[in-house]
Amino acid sequence: MLSPLCLCVGLVLLGCVFAWDEGIASCGYGLYGNLGTGHDSNEDRPVMLNST
Repeated sequence: MLSPLCLCVGLVLLGCVFAWDEGIASCGYGLYGNLGTGHDSNEDRPVMLNST
């Protein structure tokens, strides 16, 4: 019974993490990039910080 629940929660969390990752990266903060969920934020972070 925990499998479907964990799967649903996991998918929701992944969606939230990726959504937040993109939003934070566009703001110049690659916090979630440190978790390895979005390597793109690690690439965007120095570019955004250098441009601002």
